[in-house]
Formats: sequence, C-alpha cells, structure tokens
Amino acid sequence: MARRETFPKLESAIAVAASQTFYVPATLDMQQGRELVERAIKGSVLRPFDIASYAHIDVAPLWVPFWRFAVALEGFYFDVSNVSVGSKGRTVPLPTGGGRYKSAAVMICARVAFPYKPKLPSLFGRVTGIHPLEVGADELVAEPSPEVLLANDAEVVDADVSRDRAESIATELLLREVSPTHAMYPTYEPRMEAPTFCLYPLYYARYAYSGEARRHPDEQLFVAVSGKTGDVVAATYPSAARSVAAKVRRLLSFDRRGA
Repeated sequence: MARRETFPKLESAIAVAASQTFYVPATLDMQQGRELVERAIKGSVLRPFDIASYAHIDVAPLWVPFWRFAVALEGFYFDVSNVSVGSKGRTVPLPTGGGRYKSAAVMICARVAFPYKPKLPSLFGRVTGIHPLEVGADELVAEPSPEVLLANDAEVVDADVSRDRAESIATELLLREVSPTHAMYPTYEPRMEAPTFCLYPLYYARYAYSGEARRHPDEQLFVAVSGKTGDVVAATYPSAARSVAAKVRRLLSFDRRGA
C-alpha cells in the first residue's frame, strides 16, 4: 500500500526545468533518519516523561524545494542620540551612524505549507537545538536523477513560492540583521547572486501529544531532520516548562510510573 502524501501535489505548482534544478545529496539513510527523529522527539531532558506513550511516529523521507541565494547588503544609517552633559544632566543631540555590511547564503523554502522558517546562523540556534539550513555552492549537484529522488520511496514536495517572492524574503531577512531598530535615515542596497532552485533531503514526522505537559488536547507537533547533517532544522515540541514541572511533581510524589 502506497504511503499517503505528506504534502499533497499542487495543481498549479511552480515548474523549474530539470536542467535548472539542483539537489543536495543525502548522507543519512532511512534508518539513521528515523533514529534521529525519534531522538529529537523523545531523547531530550526537556521532553515530557510520558512522551513515549503518546508520540506514534511515522517518519517520511522528503525532498523539499528551496531557493538558495547568496545575498549581500551594504548600506549606511544616520541617527541622532541624546547625550547627557554637565552636572545638571542637560542633554544635547549627538549625530550617530555609519556603514554596515552583511552577506550570507540564505535558504528560503519554496513550499508555503512546509514549516521551515528561514534564519541565519546564530548562538540562539545552537542553544535551542534547531539549526538553520546552510548549503555551500560546492554541495549542490545538478539534475537529480529519478533513481536518486525515488530512493527510500521518498516524496518530492511541489513548490509554490516564486523566485521573486523568495528573493524578497531573503533580502528582508538580511535587512533585519543589518538595520538598527531605530534610525532616522537608513539606506541599504541589496545584491543577489547565484539564485538556485534545489531539492534538500529531510526526514519529517508529524505526531500528536495528549500527555500531562500538553498545552491543549491532541496537540499537533512535528520534527524535521536534515538528511545531510542530521541536525534538527524545524520542530515544535511539547512545552518545556510544563514538561519540567510534571517531572518535578513526579519526583516529589515519588511516582516512578513510566520511568
């Protein structure tokens, strides 16, 4: 029996010629992908003590479409800050500003329904355990063959985000990183290079959770693990605060059920 499509085919999918389509080869097989997904769902100390009883996991191997851009932003901003001077605390305006520059290779998901939020590498990502997709130009391979795409009975997800829309999202992402929160006059010039449409291997699972740490009944959650690096790149989990509180209650009540 064929597996039900995780992301159904679209009647008006964006078509990209095979000669203009690239892919990132997977380095993890189905068994490894399944183990990493289960570890992400059940293995952390921040997960509920009863997660194993509720998370019935069906892992789907996917080829998810992305637009990859090499983006650079260079610009200047001008502002005025009030500075206190003298013993009476008088304030005087002081001009501030300067040039700023930021560049990055940005991955923008080309399927609206797929829950990947574009992000840049950061310390916060390492702390949360959810990593941005980072793909070097040398990792892209041209024209994936049907044999590659159909391995593991993988599902090729249709695209519905245009290149222009993806380019706008990528530019806005970098602009938020470069531009000050408040400035009287910011001006930035984006430069977009090497736009590429590519398929990225992900192991993906949706699951429901109705245990003690739930926010609401039959909470719908998901995890997506990179088939290239093994990193979790998108996920929603049961509440960590509720999970820890439930574990503390069990400890204080000497309840060892499910331990």
